[in-house]
Amino acid sequence: MGSANADALSGEELDLGDINNVWCLFEQSGTFAGEFRERGKTAFDVDIGNMFGKTDVQEDLLSALCGDDIPTASILNKVRRDDFIMAFFPCTYFTDQSQIGSRGDGSTMKGWSVERKLNNSIELMWKRAEYYNFFCNLFKYALDVGCKMVVENPYGKCNFLGQYFPVRPAVVIQDRRIFGDAYKKPTQFFFLNCKPASKLLQTVAKDTKKNPVEDSHGFDRSIISPLFAKMFVQNYFW
Repeated sequence: MGSANADALSGEELDLGDINNVWCLFEQSGTFAGEFRERGKTAFDVDIGNMFGKTDVQEDLLSALCGDDIPTASILNKVRRDDFIMAFFPCTYFTDQSQIGSRGDGSTMKGWSVERKLNNSIELMWKRAEYYNFFCNLFKYALDVGCKMVVENPYGKCNFLGQYFPVRPAVVIQDRRIFGDAYKKPTQFFFLNCKPASKLLQTVAKDTKKNPVEDSHGFDRSIISPLFAKMFVQNYFW
């Protein structure tokens, strides 16, 4: 079951009635945007890709977030204080698996020389730092706009963000299948300028026939089911 964290930044509880437009950043599946539209909201998917033909605005958001100022032409300049951002930050460098790779403990690294492991660790740390900068700039941007925002990212035992990021996740869902997703895949959600609605969770029965996430590859690992989106909004918004 999803758990709420008291360390979330303060703010009003999420209420769909108080939200104007919804911007689903780094989403191209239309999953969450579709759920918000079902609930009467104007919602946009914004991502660099359009794999499903459902991306409303194609933009390299990471490039827009690489510096202190958002480029004039960026769609991010259209977000207003009474809008809501639902972001699915695309980063594997914060995961437990990436940290294992940094230590040279990956299953494919057993035959690597110490020098090769060191060079690989340096490269991964540079990339991790680069994406951490993007991640922090996303929050700084939302603070500047003053809008409510929820950011999704994988949750793990090593939990890089839990060790270094100054914002605590407000919600951690250890098993996404309880909300109807295909995989267990623990996930954390950071809330900014808002907090989850304080109401009892509505759970969904686990589907034990689904394959473990290790059996999926590439983009399939990150896809969230429409039922999960529905249950997430139902549980954490008024």
